[in-house]
Amino acid sequence: SALERRLETLRGECGGQPLESLLIAPVQRLCKYPLLLRELLGALKPNSADRPALEAAAALVGAAADRVNADVRAAENAATMRRVAIEIDYTLPNNTPLLSPTRTLLHDADAEQLRIDEPELRGSHRRTPARLLLFSDGLLVAEPIREPIRGIRRSNGRGSLRARKWIALNRAKVSRDEGDAGGDEGGAYVFVGGDGDDEVFVLSGGTKAAVELVAAFDAAVGAHAAQVKASSNRFSMSRAGIPNFLRRRSGQGNLRRPS
Repeated sequence: SALERRLETLRGECGGQPLESLLIAPVQRLCKYPLLLRELLGALKPNSADRPALEAAAALVGAAADRVNADVRAAENAATMRRVAIEIDYTLPNNTPLLSPTRTLLHDADAEQLRIDEPELRGSHRRTPARLLLFSDGLLVAEPIREPIRGIRRSNGRGSLRARKWIALNRAKVSRDEGDAGGDEGGAYVFVGGDGDDEVFVLSGGTKAAVELVAAFDAAVGAHAAQVKASSNRFSMSRAGIPNFLRRRSGQGNLRRPS
């Protein structure tokens, strides 16, 4: 057809690139446009007549790039959370659903729990495989599910991990043993606790993995505290705009219930 012949001509003029590549090019270059506009602004004189228009364009393009990056991060997190939800055999303790629009997986580490509370166990039996998953609002301790015995299927037929303990971020504690405990792998030991029941884990990735987990936990706690504070400030500001007579409980003020 005439359209196909025209597209073939354009493909030759564009270095042989297919139409799909040309259509996606503006989106792929979106993050480059703010840099280009900033360079142009840097080359302009402060009193240039073109500066206001370029500054407005740079602000609009920058905001669009931020929205695209935020959407990409949200899509990646949603895919990651779906994968984790499939991998874990059950909901969180207290029947709390794992999937939540506000929950983000921040860090994931393989580990072995040290059964130091059972001194009669020896050798490899003293270590239990575990998985530590740090989310934006809590820490999940999971353990592998053993293969079904005698062909008995699992309760829901999916998942390779069982959620054993969920610790809310505002009650969780994660620290690292920087001493000589455990010999050569002492630096890989981390203490995980909440509500007074500390447990000891040794990270499969060694000292580096332990350092990364503690750093991710500290950053998550800081971000969570800042978010709670911001929410509290917004609530206080919203209450500040409410008239005093509306704050009084019914029957103690002049506010009457509609009949």
